Amino acid sequence: MDRKLVKKLLGRIGIPDQFSIESVAGGMNNKVFCVSTNDRKFLLKCYFSHPDDNRDRLRTEYAFLTFAANCNIFCVPKPVAVDPENQIALYEFISGRPLDLDEVTTENVESAIAFYFDLNRHRFHECAVRLPNGSEACFTYMDHFSCVESRVDRLSLVADSEAKKIITRKLYFAWKEAQEFAIDQLKRSAIDPNLQISKKMLSPSDFGFHNAILTHSGELYFVDFEYAGWDNPSKTICDFFCQPKFPVSLNHYPIWFLNFQDRDVECAVDFAVRTLLPLYRVKWCCILLNHFLTVGEKRREFSNEIVDIDIQRRIQLEKVEDVLHRLFEFPA
Repeated sequence: MDRKLVKKLLGRIGIPDQFSIESVAGGMNNKVFCVSTNDRKFLLKCYFSHPDDNRDRLRTEYAFLTFAANCNIFCVPKPVAVDPENQIALYEFISGRPLDLDEVTTENVESAIAFYFDLNRHRFHECAVRLPNGSEACFTYMDHFSCVESRVDRLSLVADSEAKKIITRKLYFAWKEAQEFAIDQLKRSAIDPNLQISKKMLSPSDFGFHNAILTHSGELYFVDFEYAGWDNPSKTICDFFCQPKFPVSLNHYPIWFLNFQDRDVECAVDFAVRTLLPLYRVKWCCILLNHFLTVGEKRREFSNEIVDIDIQRRIQLEKVEDVLHRLFEFPA
C-alpha cells in the first residue's frame, strides 16, 4: 500500500504523520488494512475494479455508510475519508471476530432484521433519496427472472470439467424447474410478472452473518455495503436465507414479518419470497461457481486471498450440490 496515499487521507481529518499499517485477512474481493495512529485505528479499504464489472463499489459503500451515520445508526462502521480517484477509503475500525455458525441465534437474527428496518425508518431522509439502486436490484418478477438467468448464462464460460458437469447436468435443470414453479405461482394468483411487487426499500445487499463482526463486548456490527441501495424487500429476504456461508434457518422467517407496517406490503413480500426462494437458491449456486470464472480469480489475486484453489473449488462444488438438494424448501 502506498503510504503517501494513506498520509494524504489521514491529513484530511487532521491526523499527524505518524502511523503504522498492516494487512488484514478476510478482504475477499478487496485489499484491507488496519491503519494505527497514536490513539486511533482505521480500516483502509482498497477496492477491486475490473473492466467486466462496472459497479462503483467504493462510492456505493461510502454513500450508504454516510447515510447510516447521518441517521445515527451505530451498528455499522462510520465513514472517515475517501479518495475515489485511487479507489481507497478510510472507515472506523471495528475490533472483533466473525461469528461462529452456532451464533446464528434468534437474538442475532432479530438484531440483523432490526438493523434493516432501522435503515428503512429513514428512507425518506434526503441522503436516502440520493442513494442508487442496489446491485442487481429487482422490482418486478421479470427483474428477478432476468437477474438469475444472466448469472446462469455467464456460467457457459466455465472451463473446469467437474464444474461444467454440475452446471449442465444439474444447475440448468434446477433453473428451469425454479422458473416454472414461479411462473405457475404467478398464474394461479393472476399476478402480472411485469408489475412492481411492492414498495421499494433500502437494502444492505449481500446481507447476512457472513458480513457481520461480533465485538469483544458482545455488540453485533454489519459490514460490506458495496452493493447496497434501493431494492425490493423480497430479494433482501431471499438472499438473507440463501447465502451459504452462514446459513439462517427458515425457522426464523416469521421474524421478518413482525416489522412491516403495511399489511398489503407484508402480504406481497411474503408471497414473493415463497415464490422466488428456489430461484434464489439457483442464483447462490451461480455465485458459488464464480470461483471458476476469470473475474472471480482476478478478485482473489487482487485481495491477496491465500487459498488452495483446488481445495476451495471442491468445497464450492460440494456447497452447490447441497443447495440443489434443498431447492424446494419453504418456510412453514
